[in-house]
Amino acid sequence: MLLWDILLNKWFWLVAGALISFFSLGYSLKMARIFGKVGWAEKYFGPGGTYTMWKIIGVIAPIVAVVYFFAHK
Repeated sequence: MLLWDILLNKWFWLVAGALISFFSLGYSLKMARIFGKVGWAEKYFGPGGTYTMWKIIGVIAPIVAVVYFFAHK
């Protein structure tokens, strides 16, 4: 039950969203090298689409985390 308590904690997701944003925006080149190119991102976003995908994740993650933080009971 402890794992569910951590995963349902709104503070956990707020910090996780900030960390995801930090790494996605600051280290998109390194993350693309570690995880490799993403085929669908290259197809839909064009050349460099994997880096664009990481940037988009870096912008969306903290927004979702803040919404969850304030909307969660």
